[in-house]
Amino acid sequence: MPLYTADALVLRTYKLGEADRIVVFLTRDRGKKRGVAQSARRPRSRFVGALEPLTEVRVAYFEKEQRELVNLNYAEAVRSPMATPNPEALGYSAYFAELLDAVAADADAQQAYNQAVDAAYLAPLHCAKPVVAKIRGICMGGGLGLAAACDLRFCTTDSRFRMPAARLGLGYGATGVS
Repeated sequence: MPLYTADALVLRTYKLGEADRIVVFLTRDRGKKRGVAQSARRPRSRFVGALEPLTEVRVAYFEKEQRELVNLNYAEAVRSPMATPNPEALGYSAYFAELLDAVAADADAQQAYNQAVDAAYLAPLHCAKPVVAKIRGICMGGGLGLAAACDLRFCTTDSRFRMPAARLGLGYGATGVS
């Protein structure tokens, strides 16, 4: 049963029994996780203030094979929306936490997707013959990553290149880029 530590964003919590909580949190490297925070609802809990929606936390958790729930060991609040002087912002943070929970993929689905994308980017590198990308119009996102993995790229004069994730401060993996 390995111990994992990660920076995470708390998306939602649910009551479990008299003293525990189920916490849904999103990590960068392992995706969305659900875990049990034991004794989190007690007055002198080690999780006090760290399990509010959209709180950025540093977590440590144990994960067993073939188990959906992880066991949360600790959660240390790094940044919290509760510290905002604007009470209207709290309503927005609750909305965004629900939105992220609905949109974020579970860890297993995200891992399978990342493996498929990595395999697609590596395919041109393992080809015995040169791989040519012909680009017309808009080339963006995953198509741009795939074109970058090719040996030669030809494009028309009206071609445009976009990386929408960069506007959100995100980036794509660099599999196969040398």
